[in-house]
Amino acid sequence: MSKQYIFSDIASNYVERVDPVKGDESKYVGLEHISSDTLFITTWGSEAELTGQKIKMQKGDVLFARRNAYLRRVGIAPFDGIFSAHGLVLRPNTEVIDEKLFPFFIKSDAFMDRAVKISVGSLSPTVNWKDLKKESFFIPDRKKQHEYADLFWDLENLIRLLSQRLQILDELVKSRFIEMFGTVEDSPYSVKAIKEITTVETGATPSRKNATYYGGSIPWIKTGELAQTYIYETEETITQAAINESNCKLFPENTVLFAMYGQGKTLGTSAICKISASTNQACAAIMPSDAYCPEFLLFQLKLQYNQIRMKAQGANQPNLNLSMVRNLLIICPPVNIQKTFVSFVKQVDKSKVILIRIIKSRFIEMNSKWKTKYDPTPLKNYLNRITYGFTNPMSDSDEGPWKITAKDVVNGQIDYTTARKTTLEEYDNLTDKSKPKKNDVLLTKDGTLGRTALVLEEGLCVNQSVAVLTPNSSIVPSFLSILLQMPEYQTEMIKNSGGGTIKHIYITKVEKMMVCVPLKEEQEAFVAFIEQVDKSKVAFVVLLVVTPL
Repeated sequence: MSKQYIFSDIASNYVERVDPVKGDESKYVGLEHISSDTLFITTWGSEAELTGQKIKMQKGDVLFARRNAYLRRVGIAPFDGIFSAHGLVLRPNTEVIDEKLFPFFIKSDAFMDRAVKISVGSLSPTVNWKDLKKESFFIPDRKKQHEYADLFWDLENLIRLLSQRLQILDELVKSRFIEMFGTVEDSPYSVKAIKEITTVETGATPSRKNATYYGGSIPWIKTGELAQTYIYETEETITQAAINESNCKLFPENTVLFAMYGQGKTLGTSAICKISASTNQACAAIMPSDAYCPEFLLFQLKLQYNQIRMKAQGANQPNLNLSMVRNLLIICPPVNIQKTFVSFVKQVDKSKVILIRIIKSRFIEMNSKWKTKYDPTPLKNYLNRITYGFTNPMSDSDEGPWKITAKDVVNGQIDYTTARKTTLEEYDNLTDKSKPKKNDVLLTKDGTLGRTALVLEEGLCVNQSVAVLTPNSSIVPSFLSILLQMPEYQTEMIKNSGGGTIKHIYITKVEKMMVCVPLKEEQEAFVAFIEQVDKSKVAFVVLLVVTPL
């Protein structure tokens, strides 16, 4: 039976305000770092020095973006740090609600609809704790809470698992681009510097000492907000006085923004601004032009992300400058052809959404039964052998068997485009433990941890960075590969890893890891479904590729 509680009995609002000091930027989570799609926060930090009070957070706290609550942003603090004052740091009352269920309750329609309803303010509606704490909600009994929590975490973890598979679609889109347009070195179309087709400008940061410059009606974008494809709203706003009295500028809708510097992965990120907005000085603003489609330019910038980052200069914080951005080379086919490619990309994006919906519904149906029907047992019960590859260096060769290292195991498969070969003579001198057989499962154990791949053909070898798992008759090999990719087991392996700079997974601990495995019939059904989805993805993309343009 459900019972009604007021929100202050369900959760507490943790408010320990702190004045940030230099260096706190690296442990800061802002509203722009929280996604409506997942509870996991994967980006954080600020390229600018933090000003104004922030809220102290602890790892595991539930972070709710109370400003613009209609965006439905909730995340789990990934570390001890500081959070935007435009959010709430919430902690569950475990006497009332299961702590594993709590973040999903905050993310629920029941909570979010109420939060939106009680928000105050017209420009940036905000939820106030004094109002929220009085709201009442029905909470299910403890048994139901546990069931819901397990189910919801299966879903949340599945989204992370699917991200690997969805990367395949991204790679196919890149291949499509190369097929249609080539590269800047060999394109059949004209290649120009950005400055030849449009103008590129930058913004500024109004003085923080002047309070009249902030809190106005003009959106103001920082580079940390460029992680999304489109920008419709910003964390901060400025006033017309800031535009008039500083170097800030107002850029039009469909301006392509590019991060010239920033912490972590921020440098080189780009997005399309779908509103009229201003930016800080770390953003290059590429003005709209009849010569290009904004999405087409954006895709090229994303495609060149790694190469562009390599151009960055500076010891402490590498950065690009406006001149470098203006001189970036892009391919310039006719606009109608650009739009055709953009249409293709949008169709693929829609397929990703459909794919997630299908797999989520199927996974709930199947996986929710495993933990109630089957007891966890050590992984070694499903293995004939677990070992790892050769330790001595082996020479490279243009011809011969493949030698696989951890870097060659990507997205559930072996990436032969990065792998190298060795001589047949050296291969023949290896022991069997370095020569995986068909249907063995590879597991990366050094450096990059926990990635898996199913061996589909023999005649290759692995080094010590890769473990080889030979499944016995009680587990389907492809199911074993998928099972080890599931976040709960990934977390377990990484938690038990050792080493200093380079981390290692110990195979003695892997084989003792407790796993929940259904009967082979259920394994085969799940694998068949995943394989069918993979075929559907490929068929979908192939259909688009062969369609005449």
